[in-house]
Amino acid sequence: MNPRTVTLRTTLLLLAATYFAYACVMLSPLNPLFFSPFYATPYLITFLLARYQQRGISQIILLLTSLIHGAWIVYLFVAALILYPDPQSPIGLVFGGIASLLVLFPLWIIASGLNYYYVNKEITRPGTARGTASSPAP
Repeated sequence: MNPRTVTLRTTLLLLAATYFAYACVMLSPLNPLFFSPFYATPYLITFLLARYQQRGISQIILLLTSLIHGAWIVYLFVAALILYPDPQSPIGLVFGGIASLLVLFPLWIIASGLNYYYVNKEITRPGTARGTASSPAP
């Protein structure tokens, strides 16, 4: 299985698991839709980047971002609902997705930069299928 498939499937699986966890906490399947801009946006950005990135190293970094965000959501659930229960704890679940962006933005930029670097390196390298050195002279 190629890295792109693994990244896409893992990101969708984590998104579904996060939605299910929010639905269990809120006792209604429609309530998590209100919170979806906060917890689903990092997954959707990662999914879109993984869909269009070509290089394996970029896919590995994007897989890492999905796993980091999933671990952050698990930590928020455990901290807000089990370790420190409080009537206002669920507000932490709202802003927790936004707080993870401080770590995820640099990883998205690194993944995109590496993809851009390796794709351009492949295009400009002589002797490749896309390079000009391999085409016969007229």
